[in-house]
Amino acid sequence: MATTESYKNKNGEKVNDTTWHNIEKVGKNLENFAKYIKKGTALEVVGKQEHRKVDDKYFSSVKAEMISFCPAKKSEASQPANEQSKEADDLPF
Repeated sequence: MATTESYKNKNGEKVNDTTWHNIEKVGKNLENFAKYIKKGTALEVVGKQEHRKVDDKYFSSVKAEMISFCPAKKSEASQPANEQSKEADDLPF
């Protein structure tokens, strides 16, 4: 999972600072959930964030307690109904 913070630096230039996080969750729920997400899918992840340093590298992870889909973006919501229903039929719940 990636989170991006956008801000302007001292020179007034827009900067996007992206941090990558591993999502850790015990059990098959995460494995099943992972089948239905793709790059750019908006998710809500509730859990505990952890940071580790290994050999001068920093790692960030989230021990997920709950993961859920966020509402579709406007462009996704404007898909024809038959395409939306195909995607909805693929969901495990």
